[in-house]
Amino acid sequence: MIAPRLTTSWKIAGTMFFRLASSALFAHPPYQEGYGGNMQNPSESLMRCVIPDEGMIFLSADQEGAEAKIVAYEAPKGDFRGLFDAGIKPHQYVGIDIFLDDYQKEFFSAKPKSYFEDLRPPLVGTLPEWKPMVQTLKGVYEVRYLLGKKTCHSGNYDVGPATFVSSVLEETEGSVNLSIEEGARFGNRYRKRFPEIPEWQAECRDTVRRTGRLYNLLGHPITFTRRIHEANERELYAAVPQSTVGEITNIAWTELQRRIKNEKLPWDLLNNKHDSILMQVPNTREHVEMGYHSLKQHLGRTLKSTKGEEFVMGTEVSYGFNWGKQSKDNPNGLKVFKL
Repeated sequence: MIAPRLTTSWKIAGTMFFRLASSALFAHPPYQEGYGGNMQNPSESLMRCVIPDEGMIFLSADQEGAEAKIVAYEAPKGDFRGLFDAGIKPHQYVGIDIFLDDYQKEFFSAKPKSYFEDLRPPLVGTLPEWKPMVQTLKGVYEVRYLLGKKTCHSGNYDVGPATFVSSVLEETEGSVNLSIEEGARFGNRYRKRFPEIPEWQAECRDTVRRTGRLYNLLGHPITFTRRIHEANERELYAAVPQSTVGEITNIAWTELQRRIKNEKLPWDLLNNKHDSILMQVPNTREHVEMGYHSLKQHLGRTLKSTKGEEFVMGTEVSYGFNWGKQSKDNPNGLKVFKL
């Protein structure tokens, strides 16, 4: 018996900056919902339903930091880059920072809020309360983890509060309904904490107005032919990070498929999700370890910013028996690989 398959329809001209785009196959609303769905931004509930073939296990590799790390090195050196230098994930820091009043009450009520607020990022990770606070983002306050991630993404690309609120509502399938005021508060807090981000955005605007183009970190030009105005400025900010990350994933996919073919490996590449690759390999130590090292090799890149600074785009590999993230209610989901 052949197991049911999840399918998709690729949109050849779906994105501007080398990332893939997809939707349901044969979908013609309002008459036909089609088959399958969007494989680039699937819901967590759908991902939990996707399992490997019998005898196989999923390996999923993500570019660590991905677009945010590129923004950190394209922007003037500041606290945002300091988070990466200190090994702190920006969305974890932001998920705590935007709810700092609540965290103060729970973790350091005897101390002023400035105890956390006034510390530069490299020092935040040295606080005794830091690790326990981060742990709550992975369990009790998982919504704050998501909001931290969405706030980073929206702040880096200057997304307005209405769009931010709508995106959160869609991603959580209606379970998190923020007000416009809350969305604006998160964005304002982010810009205040990382003033180098708006400064970088201004540099992007100035460069495109002068030259008409930007270059991604693989050296490929992105030319803008339309007049730049407030409605399309966000395209400028997204261009370099998104095209660099998308290109890295596409190159890694091609290299891996060539390796599978040449070495006759019993592996299957399953999905390219912007900054990550999902594949299945036989559930043996030999193939899992080989797959782990292959993903690290092909996705991990040394990059040079347009300012000439080198940095490494690391790779985080996970394994599991469904596509969703491992949690208490999803024990078979993807768990970060630690050799």
